[in-house]
Amino acid sequence: MKRIHFLIVLLLLIACVSFAFSSAVPSKVFQGDPATLSEFKFTSSSSPLQTPTIPVPSPSPVATPSIPVPTPWPGAILEDPIAQLRTYLLPLGISVVESKLIHVHKVRSYRTVFIDWKSYRDAPDLVDYNSTDFERINELTLINITAVRQGTMQALGSVAMTGEEIFVAGVNAESELVWWTRIRDPRLVRAESADSEGRMQGRTYHRSRVEFYIDLPDNPTIKTLKLFLPQAVGSQLTLVEMYALPLNQTQAQ
Repeated sequence: MKRIHFLIVLLLLIACVSFAFSSAVPSKVFQGDPATLSEFKFTSSSSPLQTPTIPVPSPSPVATPSIPVPTPWPGAILEDPIAQLRTYLLPLGISVVESKLIHVHKVRSYRTVFIDWKSYRDAPDLVDYNSTDFERINELTLINITAVRQGTMQALGSVAMTGEEIFVAGVNAESELVWWTRIRDPRLVRAESADSEGRMQGRTYHRSRVEFYIDLPDNPTIKTLKLFLPQAVGSQLTLVEMYALPLNQTQAQ
């Protein structure tokens, strides 16, 4: 009888254990990789112990920047300074050889020439620019040439001139252009005055006598300094020589 009771208890115990194991089995079976299922998430205790592989994109080739080359606007005139210098100076007996020209940006010393200019005979201090009441003359006199000074000079890239400028040419012993520049006409004075009705009008005057100066490179190849006034002939500008100054080193003070 005791054996029967023992067997019954053992069977009940086995049945309870079987029921407990069967309830612990999940009702849904996952197929495939659980990481791809939306209803399954890895936790820190259940995730695989491996470092995920992250694809690294290969670097793109370095592109060479493309710099656009500016083109002249329609109707633009590309000036050739050497050709223009020859156009102006060859009729005056001055040849232009590019290799003989001084590179102004390399100049490190210069001299200054001071000149007195009387441009009207027996005239008041100011003469109307368009006046024909006084005789126009060009009496230029050297005042001084300074000793050598250290410093740089301004380089001009354009030869284009107006009637309000003076063209200055430094030539060598063979009448070849060595250096050139343009300076503003030192005689010019602009003023406003009222007419008979009180209206203001702009007018241009010339000083009948003026002193001015020119800086030139300290270079022994410059033997003569020549000054020219631009004058309009039709649609063209021509140069009229008004002064030629032989440069003598003993003149420097």
